[in-house]
Amino acid sequence: MRAAVQEIRIARADRLPSLTYSMNGGFDTDSLRGARLKEHSGVSAALSLTVPIFDWGATRSKERQAKLRVQVAENERSIAARGFTQEFYAARAQAANALARITLAREGVAKAQDNLAASIARYRAGEAQIVEVTDAQTTLVAQRAALYQALFDYQIALEKLRRATGQ
Repeated sequence: MRAAVQEIRIARADRLPSLTYSMNGGFDTDSLRGARLKEHSGVSAALSLTVPIFDWGATRSKERQAKLRVQVAENERSIAARGFTQEFYAARAQAANALARITLAREGVAKAQDNLAASIARYRAGEAQIVEVTDAQTTLVAQRAALYQALFDYQIALEKLRRATGQ
């Protein structure tokens, strides 16, 4: 963006009058003796004043192009800032969601363990069939898998949140 702002200044400066000068000094001789060297030494100077009158709109076009580049740079910065903000809020929401799932999964594991203990006790007392015990074990395994998945998702969401905040 700073480069585009400088291009605007350069384009505006091209429409102003400019003064240039050039000075040269030297010698043209076939001898390096002091007396002959002084005879063939000289200096030249040139001044040039340029007043732009009409350039078919080329400098004005350059200035407009530079202004458009400034706008493009500002728009890209704004889009990038929105993208970073969106990434941050999405990662934060994923982390909060995963944390809530961990809490629910822990409760589910505790209830599944209680259910399994009750099913085993009922089976030993002869009040239930073995199918009830295996179903309770399957439920416990499914609840533990859900807990592990929630823990994994939470760690991934935390890493995304760290990356979004630049840590």
